Amino acid sequence: MLIEQFREEAAVDIAVPGNYTLGKWLDPQGKQRTFACRTARVSPFRMLIEVPVVGRVGNRVKSYFRDFGHLEGVISDTARGSFLYQLEMSETRREKFASKLAWLETTRNDPSIPDVREGARIIPVNPHSTLILADGTTKPCFVIDISVSGVAVSAEQLIADSRNICATMGIQPGDTLVGAIPLGHAYGFVHVLMALVLQGTRAVLLEQPLPALLSEALSGPGPLVLPGTPYLFDLLLQAAGRRRYKGLRLCLSAGAPLPERLSRAFKERFGLPIRTFYGASECGGICYDRSRDGVLPDGCVGTPLEGVQVGLRPERGLEDGAGRIVVTSRAVALGCLPEAPAGADLGDGVFVTSDLGRLDGEGRVHLVGRVDRLINVGGRKVNPAEVEAVMRRLPGVQGVVVFGVPDRHRGQAVCACVVATKGLTREALLAACRERLAPFKIPRRVEFAGRLPLNARGKTDRRALAALVGPRAATPASRPA
Repeated sequence: MLIEQFREEAAVDIAVPGNYTLGKWLDPQGKQRTFACRTARVSPFRMLIEVPVVGRVGNRVKSYFRDFGHLEGVISDTARGSFLYQLEMSETRREKFASKLAWLETTRNDPSIPDVREGARIIPVNPHSTLILADGTTKPCFVIDISVSGVAVSAEQLIADSRNICATMGIQPGDTLVGAIPLGHAYGFVHVLMALVLQGTRAVLLEQPLPALLSEALSGPGPLVLPGTPYLFDLLLQAAGRRRYKGLRLCLSAGAPLPERLSRAFKERFGLPIRTFYGASECGGICYDRSRDGVLPDGCVGTPLEGVQVGLRPERGLEDGAGRIVVTSRAVALGCLPEAPAGADLGDGVFVTSDLGRLDGEGRVHLVGRVDRLINVGGRKVNPAEVEAVMRRLPGVQGVVVFGVPDRHRGQAVCACVVATKGLTREALLAACRERLAPFKIPRRVEFAGRLPLNARGKTDRRALAALVGPRAATPASRPA
């Protein structure tokens, strides 16, 4: 069929982005080239596609469109900057394709029609996928339709991440990885399982991360490598007694900030530092502590891994030299499902994170907060990390989290949850804040707690914090007796 004839047929004029390959178009390495494209007119039998490389009548085409999935067919006619694509598919699939097309046309013509599904759907480029969900868990699966919140990672990206990590940390086939973290989480999946698959590094898996089981595993012959979390290392420090783990050669901590006090205490007790590891589900490993001492100041996460470049994107309202952390690596994921976190950009080997940071003179990365945790006080931005740093300087403060809660007058109010020794008062904390912070940054409420609430991953449970403050956020309160 010719393009002019197709224009007379019943079809939908709709622009859907995608990509395609032509059989004999190869790159200098001999691999098939992929070109971006978009539809101009679509029916269940044919597509008119706007393209950078037209090809010839009779050329076979393979394509992928987010809303339609994989398609194959033959070029039946060409024009400048476009070709007509004869679709080849089963009758069952053609019926589904027609239904999808009708839905797209209906919602385009009437945007008020709601999509009552819980999440937007996309059809993945490769249905044989490993999905890393928003909580970091992984799921190998054959994906037909996606509505969960996760990150799609290819096998090549997982391999690149594992190689970056092993090369940077010196993890060798002769090491033994003590698996006290879940393999279903991205941290355990890449550090333990991928190291086993790629280079045969032995893994000892614990049924549960209980101190007794962990201590028994660490008492075995070395060299042992222990990937863990600050919570796990704190438990080990308390439960070890007089044990000395002679086979333990490397400890890695991720999943939550590693306090400098814990790192120093662990090194003094076992003669071995805990090395900070910083990464994200969207891009794998980012930074690692290569320092000689192995003890970093709070907020510092070391230098970029081998194969990883880190830069900063300026952000309004931050101190000079700070910005959003931008990661470039072959391990960056294909994309987020159904969409990236607020403000994050992901794709083509680059991930613009929601983390805020700065670089020091030694090339080390320091985390100073997150874009999605900035507190909006009457239109002015407050970085919780700045307020936390001021409070931590006060003797007696053992832990602090600053966060925002709704306030009908200012939009949000600054609140703080503090773990402190007996005798430290709210008035002392606020006085320290007044000395170093602008008035709008001073917490409106300070709550004292025996410990900071943590979730199952060992990170601060911000929902529990909000519940702790409740509707009294704008009303200052004294420390409970």
